[in-house]
Amino acid sequence: MAQRLAELMSAAPVSPPIVDLIRQTLLRGAEPVHVAEVYMGGLMEAREVEAAEGDGTALEYDFAPGVRTLLADALSRTKTESVLDVVSRYISERLGLNTRSFEALLRFDFQGDPSAQDLVVPFAEIAIPTLQRMGGEYAEFAEQLGATPKVTPPLPTPDPDDLFPLLQTYTFREATLVFESDPNALLERDVAVGQQFIEALGEGVRPELVEFETASIGPRLSVEAYIDDVETILTELEHLLGSQSPPQRLKSVQRTILRGTWEGQSYDEIAYSIANDRASLKRQAAQLWQMLSAALGESITKRNARDVLTQWSRQTGETGLTIQRTTRRAWQYVETLSGGVELAMAYIPAGSFIMGAPEDEEGRSNDERPQHGVTFAEPFFMARYPITQAQWRAVAAMRQVERELEPDPSRFKGDNRPVEQISWYDAVEFCARLSQRTGRDYRLPSEAGWEYACRASTTTPFHFGETITTDLANYRGTDWQIGETTYSGAYGDGPHGEYREETTDVGRFGVANAFGLYDMHGNVLEWCQDWWHESYEGSPTDGSAWLAHEDDAEEKRVLRGGSWADDPEYCRSALRSGYAPDHTFNFVGFRVVCGGAR
Repeated sequence: MAQRLAELMSAAPVSPPIVDLIRQTLLRGAEPVHVAEVYMGGLMEAREVEAAEGDGTALEYDFAPGVRTLLADALSRTKTESVLDVVSRYISERLGLNTRSFEALLRFDFQGDPSAQDLVVPFAEIAIPTLQRMGGEYAEFAEQLGATPKVTPPLPTPDPDDLFPLLQTYTFREATLVFESDPNALLERDVAVGQQFIEALGEGVRPELVEFETASIGPRLSVEAYIDDVETILTELEHLLGSQSPPQRLKSVQRTILRGTWEGQSYDEIAYSIANDRASLKRQAAQLWQMLSAALGESITKRNARDVLTQWSRQTGETGLTIQRTTRRAWQYVETLSGGVELAMAYIPAGSFIMGAPEDEEGRSNDERPQHGVTFAEPFFMARYPITQAQWRAVAAMRQVERELEPDPSRFKGDNRPVEQISWYDAVEFCARLSQRTGRDYRLPSEAGWEYACRASTTTPFHFGETITTDLANYRGTDWQIGETTYSGAYGDGPHGEYREETTDVGRFGVANAFGLYDMHGNVLEWCQDWWHESYEGSPTDGSAWLAHEDDAEEKRVLRGGSWADDPEYCRSALRSGYAPDHTFNFVGFRVVCGGAR
């Protein structure tokens, strides 16, 4: 809770009234103890400033250097905009203005009004860089605003003893940018470690700190949670539009139009609230209603928008799941192959996890047990995507090591689709050629390494959560029958979906796990180093591959991840498959790793 509060605070000044406003309006589960944890846990710095009355000094708090930016980067655009709007309304009320959005407030000219500048300037100094980092229309708006005005004396900040008079008995954990309970975030220490590890790989490696989006699937919400709540509906609309092909987004002004429509405002009133002209606003509104009509399959106008969207929200609450999207950052390096083809390798931090499926997991198999602990003493890198057909061709053209490689083996053609119809031996040859060319040790992942990277600190059946949806992955989302047995296209409380009957471009769904890996569930099964064993009895605990044993190993090799042809339960993080190493299938591919335990 303290981390979520800190992320919200990063988009606004941290004066006590504004922090309390954020807590009460946007994070109602937060208590004063969570505020104190943020202030006293190492994220904030205090400095002495002249007291407002000119009598002595007072303490003023702000985030330590670099912390605000890291926290703000973890905040979604929708939540960032909510913070900016809530704080803008608070400032507007203090100044007696009839503005309802940050766009309108930041457009006002407060030169010559020191009392107004005391409120607006600190807000603008944070809001404008935040908008610039958000990119797109937000950055364009920030550019229109230009530099913030000269800072006038800031708001006085009370002494911490006055802020938290009832909290002396609490004991606080040391605050970091990420708490242990949040598996979907990048630990601050891993930023430095990741960069150092990339640099240690040598020449030809280009380190990058990349931004990506993760998705967590939550349980169905009650119908009441959706009724007449414009902010919830805005979030669900963003998810719906983001899943369209091509993906779409609501513009900032369009969200304002929806909020105003919800409150029964006319176009004139909405335009005035954001200092916009009516004609421009109506053009944006026309685009909005057209986009929503196409997405929902029903005509939507300003007159019926609230009724139609409320009904749609109720139906979503009854039949759908909540999908929480979060923007994250992680390190990667890029290996340049040939002809402009690149291979992106994601940094996987060192750590431990429990391998295998618990006894109560739906679809579990005896070969996924017993559960056991595995520790990776060193970080490693894994390809962000399954190897594509373009990458395959580039490496197939490199000098042969052991065996020939067919340059175009796949059934489903496309440069950005995963390569398939390659054997385990072919995948090993690919790694050998790439290692020979680069001087770095590329290989197939160990089975433990694959599951560790897939889970990315989660313990649920999928890194998305307790279930999965074909809106986020490519698998068989429809029921099918063999004899008397029906195989379900749904998992747990999740929905049925579509059956695409072929591979899709890697990364098509736009969501990764917390390590920045895409397509870990579905699309193609992925070869691992390991030979097949019927259980985990006697398996390595250091993350290395489990190779042949004279008495109990079979000739088969392990595959992980499920494919476009598989039911959802066969796409779980713990699911194991095994095939002969010389077999090829149009649902089998692979990805590579570099570094770490062999």
